[in-house]
Amino acid sequence: MILALDTTGHDCGIALLWEDYFQMRIIEGGLKHNEILLSEIDRLLADNAISGAKLSAVAVSSGPGSFTGLRVGMAAAKGLCMAWKIPFITVPTLDGLAASVSSEVGRVLTLMSARATEVYWAVFEWSASKWDRLTENQLDDISILNQKIDGEVFPVGEGYIKHQTEIDRIFKNTLILNKQTIKVKPLVHSTAIIARTKFVNGQFDDIMESEPQYCYAFPRKRV
Repeated sequence: MILALDTTGHDCGIALLWEDYFQMRIIEGGLKHNEILLSEIDRLLADNAISGAKLSAVAVSSGPGSFTGLRVGMAAAKGLCMAWKIPFITVPTLDGLAASVSSEVGRVLTLMSARATEVYWAVFEWSASKWDRLTENQLDDISILNQKIDGEVFPVGEGYIKHQTEIDRIFKNTLILNKQTIKVKPLVHSTAIIARTKFVNGQFDDIMESEPQYCYAFPRKRV
């Protein structure tokens, strides 16, 4: 059984996944992940009568996203893995967002909020039963996104929710139509699904070496 965590955005998501069994909790924490995450994990495990020692791994959405949220989620996942002596798995946030929508859309623009009108973004395309990356993680102001992205895309993620009006205006007819009929699963759900595949393939991450994917060029401190 895999415990998945998502603290990259406004809400806090935790989930348990094992074979066909899945249970999830989404808490609208208002970026107060440090105050609620561990207690919500305890509650989810207790509700399912599961101890940490019975888990197979802990997975975490590793960024980009809220700086504080990333640190909280990563620290919690690492601490639990060390305490329970189980594997640690990271799932890039934009990969998780791509996997949160149906393959029928064909092409996905994943967006996470950054500062002001900036967003972290990447484009994925469905091919051979998986989402292939067409770009690396990038950071740009929303005003120039249409200059960097060709073809139709289905937008998904908190970055789109925050800037939907402007993004819809900028892209005009290049957003995939009938998006209102396409259901988007919570990020923690797809994080758990991707983590399960990585677990089966033995793709674990190093607890000591892994860091959040901030995808932001921090200014260097003067010596």
